[in-house]
Amino acid sequence: MPAAEELIAVLADGQWHRGPELARRWGCSRTAVWKRLHALDALGLELAAQRGRGYRLARPLELLDAGPLRALLSPATRERLDRLQLLSVTDSTSDRLRAAEPPAAGRLQLVLAEFQRGGRGRRGRRWLAPYGGGICFSLATTFARRPPDLPALGLAAGVAAWRALRRAGLRSLGLKWPNDLLVEGRKLGGLLVEVDGEADGPLRAIIGLGVNWQLSPAIHDAVRAAGGLPPTAISECLPGAPSRHTLAAALVDALAMALDQFAVEGFAPSAADWREADLLRGRSVEVHCGRRSLSGTACGIDASGNLLVATPQGLETVVAGEVSLRAG
Repeated sequence: MPAAEELIAVLADGQWHRGPELARRWGCSRTAVWKRLHALDALGLELAAQRGRGYRLARPLELLDAGPLRALLSPATRERLDRLQLLSVTDSTSDRLRAAEPPAAGRLQLVLAEFQRGGRGRRGRRWLAPYGGGICFSLATTFARRPPDLPALGLAAGVAAWRALRRAGLRSLGLKWPNDLLVEGRKLGGLLVEVDGEADGPLRAIIGLGVNWQLSPAIHDAVRAAGGLPPTAISECLPGAPSRHTLAAALVDALAMALDQFAVEGFAPSAADWREADLLRGRSVEVHCGRRSLSGTACGIDASGNLLVATPQGLETVVAGEVSLRAG
């Protein structure tokens, strides 16, 4: 019986494949193939079936390949990259890196996955994307010493992703504090940054990034049912987008460069672009911080990347919280 990834690789072309041909390919029964095909639903893949024609995926997939991806990375990134691992299915790319020995100072480790069973967003929320439907990876480095403005690392990473996607042609992209990538109010992606180590260094930083590439109606429905921001994907908002390999490499390069720069200069080189991309500044917002809530006008961020909110009681500094735009 074929492994799931072997079957997906054959079906990725989006063409019809007859059951008997698939059974002969792997030397198994048609029933075994049928069971494996229907198990693809757990990976978020939609399968079409038609008598006399066979089976096909509802949408073709561009599956990632580690070799071409590495070749598309900049020479500077390739030189620093000690590990590039591409997984078919994993619980979490960030968990994979966290379980490994940290990279040497200034070096990089990269883990990508076609599907994450336990991909996480902020506040423990699950990241939903079908197999091959996102650009999902985690990039780790080690800072020899504590960088300036360390709490703002997530914002600097967000700016790096914003720059890469804008260069790819996505001009309507903005950033919602602290780490959401939005296009016209819809969520295209997000980042999760985790840091561990000694207070003054060395410190390991792991940046997890998820960008929607192609979403099924079922994913849209699941996000809506969970009460999340309505999603969008590269396939929906960027006609004529570069290939999935090209965009993934551009995002890795942008984050690698940002980490290198942040180690020395902190958030300062990213501040101007953050102000340009900031979708909250000047807007009426509601912030939930644990059991406490506040309402007011977003006034940008401070030097540490905290959100500033002007309220009737004065200027509030929000270190962490859930922010939503207020109507009116």
